[in-house]
Amino acid sequence: MMNLDSLKKGMRLLFPATLIFLLFTLTAWPQEGWAPFSVFWDDRSPTATHMGNLLLDPPAGKHGFPTLHGDRFQFEDGTQTKFWGVNLSQGANFPDHEIAERLAARLAKLGFNLVRLHHMDSAYEPRGIWDRNFTDTRHLSPVQLDRLDYLIAQLKASGIYVDINLHVGRSFTEADGVAEASLIPRLSKFVTLFDRRLIDLQKEYAQQLLTHRNPYTGMRYIEDPAVALVEVTNENSLFAGWFNGALDREEIPATRPHDPWRSPIPPSYRRELDILWNRWLLRRYGSRQALESAWRPKGVGERGLEPAEDPQQGTVRRVPWAERNHYASSRVADQARFYEELETSYFREMVDFLHTQLGLKVPVTGTNNYYGLPSILSQSAADYMDTHGYWDHPIFPNRPWDRLDFRIANRSLILTPAQMRQTAFNSSPIPRWTLSSVCGKPLTVSEWNQPFPNAYEYEMPLLVAAYGAFQGWDGLFAYTYRHDRENWDRQGITGWFDIDANPIKLALLPVGALLFLRGDVSSARKTVMIVHTDEEVFERIREFGGAPTYGASGLPMTLSFQHRVCQAFDREKPWGGLIQTPANVYSSDTGQLTWDGEAGIVKIDTPRTQGAVGFLSRTPIHLGDVQIRSATDAAIVLTSLDGRPLAQSKRMLLTAVARQMNTGQRWREDERGLADWGTGPVLLQPVRATITLQGTPGLRVFALNGRGERVTEVPVTCSGTWCSFSINTLDKVWFELTREAK
Repeated sequence: MMNLDSLKKGMRLLFPATLIFLLFTLTAWPQEGWAPFSVFWDDRSPTATHMGNLLLDPPAGKHGFPTLHGDRFQFEDGTQTKFWGVNLSQGANFPDHEIAERLAARLAKLGFNLVRLHHMDSAYEPRGIWDRNFTDTRHLSPVQLDRLDYLIAQLKASGIYVDINLHVGRSFTEADGVAEASLIPRLSKFVTLFDRRLIDLQKEYAQQLLTHRNPYTGMRYIEDPAVALVEVTNENSLFAGWFNGALDREEIPATRPHDPWRSPIPPSYRRELDILWNRWLLRRYGSRQALESAWRPKGVGERGLEPAEDPQQGTVRRVPWAERNHYASSRVADQARFYEELETSYFREMVDFLHTQLGLKVPVTGTNNYYGLPSILSQSAADYMDTHGYWDHPIFPNRPWDRLDFRIANRSLILTPAQMRQTAFNSSPIPRWTLSSVCGKPLTVSEWNQPFPNAYEYEMPLLVAAYGAFQGWDGLFAYTYRHDRENWDRQGITGWFDIDANPIKLALLPVGALLFLRGDVSSARKTVMIVHTDEEVFERIREFGGAPTYGASGLPMTLSFQHRVCQAFDREKPWGGLIQTPANVYSSDTGQLTWDGEAGIVKIDTPRTQGAVGFLSRTPIHLGDVQIRSATDAAIVLTSLDGRPLAQSKRMLLTAVARQMNTGQRWREDERGLADWGTGPVLLQPVRATITLQGTPGLRVFALNGRGERVTEVPVTCSGTWCSFSINTLDKVWFELTREAK
């Protein structure tokens, strides 16, 4: 076996040629030899690829309501549970009845046991839940409710739970009795966290929706244990508004601003925040004199309380984030405390309303994502934590969501495991998600994706499943199955996120379901609890802000590839140690996962699932029972279908995928965007590899079609207790392996 130093030396020799090859494939992306792959949108056939038959336990809710059991979800009868889910967004939440039946069966075959119902409140019918006969957003459409009811009933019958999102993208109107409604930026962020009228409207909607009786189940949503989770508000934090300037910028747009993160909140809401801020200061300090003493500057050039400022007069200004270093750290810290307490009050009020007044029994999360330590502290007021993350999310330099004017980095995630940026869009997702992990609370990742057309989108599904299981997380939901309710049988990838016609995602996600739900990857043996003091969370907010780091601990973010990581908050107890990690090569403390950022390969080596993802053409892969020699950079994984270890399994599934593109797809010259999206069908780069498997002779291998049906048998050569076979996937992504006694 080659040691690490020898491997690195060999990689230095190999890298220039490999780089030339990669540049060629990115530039040319030749279609010659790439094969079309058809997606069967309503396939429910009971083949080797039907993961629902192995994992789901219909009907959903048979074990009682999901409850909290420490940092885990557990049903009322004591059954432990995790959720491997997918989003439905906007109009896709409201399919016709016939479509709902076929969709539920399809999602079950893919192995999803939860669907997150997202962006229902973002539009009037037919794309949203609001009744278009009214100018307000206070009337639910009976037609849309009926479609939603039937979908939930079909999902429940298939063994699939739902996660209901309340506030996501609601555009309030003057008819709602909302001040300056037309000037509130798209998606209504920030103001919904503190304005009384907006909070009351959120409660009204929650009551209308959750106490509505579903005629197809006979239950109100709050009575149905198939409604497993509820989310209060999506990606919403005052700290995001502070850091981006949205809470302080004095601009009055002519129409509703489109940028939900940076566009300024309307003037009346800025004034409302100022009033709340000055009242908070009076409660905390009692007088101007005490406040002036508390804010006495310590640094050169810093300012404390200005001469004209007095909380009794309501004239103390909120400091914009861009000016924070001009003011005393104690003043900036108090502003962080104010925002944190305001957020915490909102989350507690909404969670209490849902549980106490409406009688909701299932866990509730406040919001999602990391916006700095104070925000995580406020989010921990809810029942469980949630977060989001993408690798190579598109950026739009001019017009939002312009299909021909977007930018991606088109880089590999595996080669950059430690990349951390201010936003969750392009930070290395797994380390970043640990920032939202609070010790003692469950964590879900309700949105993740490595969106099309990133050349390496085959990387993320297996990595998310493997490291999510290793970290002991409780839910992982791909974003998104689809956004619209038309053309369900489409071929070709039509958007960055939709996976319903994305062959690579559809091939890998069922394997991810096995990895995560079946527990193939063991939880970490060691948990690193990073304790943040009150001083670190608030007094050092000027230093850390929303930067994705473990704060004052000094710990590397890549620690999450080796051990479980969670955050804790204590007013006095600091972090007391430093764990050293090797450069860019990380092995889990279970020995089952290895992330090699040098070679660009992640290995998964468990008794029931073994494989590798990344630049596999660079070196042979040696695992416990499997060896892989691939001429193609790809994701190749073998998993047991009968629950036995691979060495004894009688039935297994091999999945092998690489790159993909639409027919006629053309890149721009910089290869960071598309000049033409092309059409269906999707073309797959063939994976050429030799697989060697340990175990008794009698191995047979069958290539499967897009439904998972056997089409051809692959020759196998056996010698002793090892058997080998070669694959050239063309239009095949799956292979069924059986082992028969001779």
